Amino acid sequence: MNVIGVVLIISGAVLLFLAILFGIDGFTDKIRAIQEKLNEFELFVASLPNKWLVVIAVLLLFCAKAFLPIPIPTICLISGIVFPSQVSFIINVVGVSILLTIKFFWGKRFGPGAVSKLYKKNEAITNALASKEGRGNPWLLFGLRIVPYAPLNMVSQIYGSMNCEYDLFMIISLLGFLPKLLSYTLIGQNVFNPFSLAFILPIVILLMISGISLIGFNLLLEGIQNKKSSRSIIKEDE
Repeated sequence: MNVIGVVLIISGAVLLFLAILFGIDGFTDKIRAIQEKLNEFELFVASLPNKWLVVIAVLLLFCAKAFLPIPIPTICLISGIVFPSQVSFIINVVGVSILLTIKFFWGKRFGPGAVSKLYKKNEAITNALASKEGRGNPWLLFGLRIVPYAPLNMVSQIYGSMNCEYDLFMIISLLGFLPKLLSYTLIGQNVFNPFSLAFILPIVILLMISGISLIGFNLLLEGIQNKKSSRSIIKEDE
């Protein structure tokens, strides 16, 4: 994970460099035709009647995400395209909260199911989940929310099947997922100008956060593993 983290950080730096290049006249001339098409689509979106229907559609997509493989970034981009950043961010926060709630209580009602086989393959994660008297490690939950590619539904279902408090679960989950939500929203807000710094910078920030969080998450798992090993040695000595 450390290697992947470093790669993500470097990718973010490369994108930032490209964003600067796009500001040069020679580059902007080549992308003018693409920009004109995007401007036409932006005018179409701005002229949409009954935008409240888009809100309902986005929230329904978040509900469907609980059972269907719909990418979270895609849903967030939709609201970011149609609404101002403040409004779309609130819509996305509400949608993710609904999704987390569905999977949490699904796990509480039906248990972790087949997903438990996946996390049990990693001894460090298994030990962390088993800590705190079976309620799950809150630091691990925060780490799983902030790192990239951690399955949102699976983690929610696992914590729902444990004795984790719902309020604590929601607060930690949202805090960990907020950087991604904010980045997705800003990307959607500036999708009609994909060669601008305003569009690329949220991607750069997302890559940087993902890279740093992966390295930090790996250190967290190593710390949990070392702590368990130390306890085992002490018990053997006794």
